[in-house]
Amino acid sequence: MADFASISCLPPVYVQTKGGKKLINPLVAAQNFEYKMSNILDKPLESSFGFVSVLPGAFSAYRYRALQGRPLNEYFRGDATNPTSGSRGHDNMSIFEQNMYLAEDRILCFELMAKANAKWVLTYVKSARGETDVPESCAEFIGQRRRWLNGSFAASVYSTIHFFRIYRSSHNIIRLFFLHVQMLFNVFVLFFTFFAPANQYNTFCIIIELLPSQGIYVFYNAEITHWINLALIWIYCATLALQFILALGNRPKGERFLYKVSFGVFAVAAYYLLACAFILVVKAFEHIDFSNDPTISDKVLDMITGTNGVILAALASTFGVYIISSLLYLDFWHMVTSFPQYIGVAPSLIMILNVYAFCNLHDVTWGTKEIAKAEALPSVQSSAQKGDKEAFIEEHHRTSEDLEATFKSTVRKALQPIKADTSVPTPTQDDLNKTFRTRLVAIWLIANGALVIAIQDANGLNESSTEQSNKTNMYFKVILWATAGLSLIRFIGCIWFLVTSGLWRCCRRT
Repeated sequence: MADFASISCLPPVYVQTKGGKKLINPLVAAQNFEYKMSNILDKPLESSFGFVSVLPGAFSAYRYRALQGRPLNEYFRGDATNPTSGSRGHDNMSIFEQNMYLAEDRILCFELMAKANAKWVLTYVKSARGETDVPESCAEFIGQRRRWLNGSFAASVYSTIHFFRIYRSSHNIIRLFFLHVQMLFNVFVLFFTFFAPANQYNTFCIIIELLPSQGIYVFYNAEITHWINLALIWIYCATLALQFILALGNRPKGERFLYKVSFGVFAVAAYYLLACAFILVVKAFEHIDFSNDPTISDKVLDMITGTNGVILAALASTFGVYIISSLLYLDFWHMVTSFPQYIGVAPSLIMILNVYAFCNLHDVTWGTKEIAKAEALPSVQSSAQKGDKEAFIEEHHRTSEDLEATFKSTVRKALQPIKADTSVPTPTQDDLNKTFRTRLVAIWLIANGALVIAIQDANGLNESSTEQSNKTNMYFKVILWATAGLSLIRFIGCIWFLVTSGLWRCCRRT
């Protein structure tokens, strides 16, 4: 049997705010929904594999025997105040490693799972309860997620590259097989995360343009619907471009208004997109003709292979999984109190938070924790500041010889010829960090832009309308079916965890 190295307890009940348990704030409600679904879908799935990718320190318990050695040493490598790291310490890390250790809990989880000559597994306990503080303003939320997103991205790349280390562990062949399945799942999710902005934009444009192409008008007629859709696309693009301008030159606390407006724009786009998707699904069933489909399987296949059928599958696999899994886990209230707000905030999690995080990859501070705050500089107080009634400034007396010597020294320096500095300036660590940031953002932006240009009618290849339509439909189906597939895997994982944990409790009682 595998050894349990850790018990994870994420906050599955409430997020604690300064004003108490309140979900009026859309950001608080969205984070509450994220926590809930993470505890219902993601953590049970990972626990079923035996490798929970992240166990927050405040809500976790570990066996000290499992931590000893490399796992604990690697965990403290990211601590800048740790003197035992030596040449492998924080100050000698690359910018990628420094970002990686912003998610030191993820590094610890990977080191535990891949520990040599051991077979430790990490598991989630559904019955555990906890509360946590969450950001309540846009500025705090962006600052916190900058650290989370960059750290998670770097740690995910690290665990993928070093996945071969599990062969040095003592996991049995069955566990190794499922760890490989989980690795493939994580790589697939990481790939989709990298192209998330392009996929989000393409999906928005394709769905809202499907309505007029099928003779469905949200507004008065085809022309008005076309111009409103076009205006929304322009506003969407302008708001996305604004995020790069804000992220590369401003702190979130300095541009609260523009960030609030950006959250609002993406929320309106999200609700409009959802409304269009539901209209397409409803219209798809108004004039269905199954006369050419002799069997039920033929009818179902004909229904779901169409474009609107794919939208139905994606909506059902997302909303249906959320609803059914919440009911099975007897934790449904967040679907009423938090899900509507989450829908509005969800696009901003990609379009605002990802952009700000990548554009500030060079910033390896802890954000909202404010650990890296500089100490106050020493100050000098005059006698007046100390409260003396007779304030005075003390001036030291200098002799004429001292003044003459100072004057001669200044004249000599002024008469010396200026020597030009011909040495090549060495880039500072901050310069190297910003260079890495710039190159990664450039690659990310070019890759996502290329995907948008390839799918949208802007590639300059003079394709016919039929070819363009076929290409767009194929891409749209791949994205939505991939979304449905990922949701199905998460659902299967949460069901398996629910069944096995129930059987385990029954066995213990008997």
